[in-house]
Amino acid sequence: MAPMSHPAAGAQSIADPLQPSLVTPGMELLHTLLAISHATEEAQLVSHNIAGFLYVKDVELAERTLVCLAPSAGELPSKLVLMGSFKTYFD
Repeated sequence: MAPMSHPAAGAQSIADPLQPSLVTPGMELLHTLLAISHATEEAQLVSHNIAGFLYVKDVELAERTLVCLAPSAGELPSKLVLMGSFKTYFD
């Protein structure tokens, strides 16, 4: 039997790879790049432009806080961000 990530020939996947889903902050966010969206609600995430990126430098689980590096100081344009599977490491 083929794994779910590789459907049988001719089969259609019902999972939409562009469907946003809520992520609970955890250690899997460490070293992740997050795209800051201009969207004002979740339904707009895939159709609105990206304002920039944040690098998750640390995850403080007890405080439920992400420590991020941003290219500029100040308020973010939105609290909605997109996360992919890309990881990066800085010295």
